Amino acid sequence: MAHGTCGEIAQGVLPDGTPFVVTCPIDRGVAVEVEVTAAPSLTIEGLPPGAQFLERALRRTAELVELGPCRMRVEHHSALYVGKGMASSTADIVAAARALSTAVGLPLRQEELAHLAASIEPTDGIMFDGIAASNPRTGERVRRWDWWPQYEIVMVIPPTTLETSAASFAGQDAWADEYAQLLAQLDAAVERRDAAAFAAQATRSGQLNEAFVPSPVRALIEPRAASLGALGVCTAHTGTVAGLLFPHTREGRASASAAARELEAVLPRDLQVTTAQTRPWPVERPVVRSREHQRRATD
Repeated sequence: MAHGTCGEIAQGVLPDGTPFVVTCPIDRGVAVEVEVTAAPSLTIEGLPPGAQFLERALRRTAELVELGPCRMRVEHHSALYVGKGMASSTADIVAAARALSTAVGLPLRQEELAHLAASIEPTDGIMFDGIAASNPRTGERVRRWDWWPQYEIVMVIPPTTLETSAASFAGQDAWADEYAQLLAQLDAAVERRDAAAFAAQATRSGQLNEAFVPSPVRALIEPRAASLGALGVCTAHTGTVAGLLFPHTREGRASASAAARELEAVLPRDLQVTTAQTRPWPVERPVVRSREHQRRATD
């Protein structure tokens, strides 16, 4: 499995030239199943049409785990739209790499998945736990947060798509100080455990991105955000989807449901309105100690 996104919380470049993207992972994504059997040469069967990223991920993973000649039979299931800024390509890559590496008993770490994904295309940080800040070119983390906010999201998905290669961020480095301040504000919001302040920076980042990739949706929903009870607006910086961010509380869920109904009534009919949630914090796994460790503790 690999989760998709509702665009990005933030995206920009720092004064030292490091690009960064802050993901907005959601509870829908991609599932890939891989069956591996012996064969005289490496072959891949069952790839869906246009799945070049999926195929490249399988071949790169096979090299990484030093897998010999084999036959891979693939099943692919996706709940993500392509060309909307929902990280569908990165999700294909991560899910495929997870499936194959797990199938051969050598599951890849998050950092390994990030480097593998970045070697294929500029990547989102969906392989990391929760909301992450990472370098889309290298996969390296720009920030490692020990907390991140959770949101109820009302997503608005337009019929238009955007090819990643068509997006131009020429001149973005002139705003590097602004982006550095934005990232610092996200750090401060994490330190205070302030979901509202974090969402405010998502709104700001979307506004800055209008100079590079204008959103077909943001101007329709941002003026309504406060009256609907939203904390901010999340925009696909390389894509077309956008969403309203609501608190992850009972009241927030109620406000999100009401907002979804209102937007369905007032927005153009060709805009799809749906709801999602950001990914929860990881479930803490119990520590399993060996019998020898337990005996020594008892002694």
